[in-house]
Amino acid sequence: MALRVRHYSLRTEQAYVFWIRSFILYHQKRHPDEMGGQEIGQYLGHLAVEKEVAPSTQNQALNALVFLYKQVLQKEPGRFDSFTRAKTRERLPVVLTPGEATQIIQQMAPPWRLMALLLYGSGLRVMECLRLRIKDIDFGYRQMVVRCGKGAKDRITVLPENAIESLKKQFAASRGLHEADRCGGIPGVELPYALERKYPAAGSEWGWFWVFPAPGLSTDPRSGWCAGIMCIRRCFRGLYAGRPGRPPSPSRRRLTPFGIPLPRISSNGVTTSGQCRNCWGTRTFRRR
Repeated sequence: MALRVRHYSLRTEQAYVFWIRSFILYHQKRHPDEMGGQEIGQYLGHLAVEKEVAPSTQNQALNALVFLYKQVLQKEPGRFDSFTRAKTRERLPVVLTPGEATQIIQQMAPPWRLMALLLYGSGLRVMECLRLRIKDIDFGYRQMVVRCGKGAKDRITVLPENAIESLKKQFAASRGLHEADRCGGIPGVELPYALERKYPAAGSEWGWFWVFPAPGLSTDPRSGWCAGIMCIRRCFRGLYAGRPGRPPSPSRRRLTPFGIPLPRISSNGVTTSGQCRNCWGTRTFRRR
């Protein structure tokens, strides 16, 4: 509750809950109110020395514990500056050449090809691409609006010319699913914040529909991490492994670029409008 009232992102919420739970289990399920800076330091040192986590991972765990003590328990966590810090290492990123990126995108199957094209040509993050809505695409101005991006900020980015025809075909496929939902009496799609109460019919309008709708219905649009992200990353890794001059690692060699099944996992969560059509950004969907 403390995370949601402050409008933290779903990813941050999941990460903080994970680290708080791990902290409690590490100290034999002691209540955090009975622990303090010494126990926090021991846990963070355990992450660096025994788990060998990255510095950013250790900092994320530290932020989660500080949030727990200051915002939830309403107490100071104490001094924990004596813990072992994970070593910071500088890594050089691997950047695809334009030719390599084109080869990888051309080998991908729909709808992954269009998603990858938008990621590469518009600079979208994966979740920003998966959560695009029809009204966010402007073919006249050759631009798209990214809603609630990183830091809950909106921005405008370019629409690649070579993605327009594929987007129109995707719109036609989404339109058919939208009309089927209307005929089936499905409430609609998830709306941000309180728009569902302000505009009750907006969820069933075409403009609010997803560009990349999921094949099933969701009972809790906020829960679960994204199976769509997993599939996109596997497509990229599987094709990345086959680039000339760059041999794949053993883990990448086992990944297949196409035909990755999307897991169908049911959920018992309940939303105010019941089941709704979700985007690829959630895995908790079921087919009725």
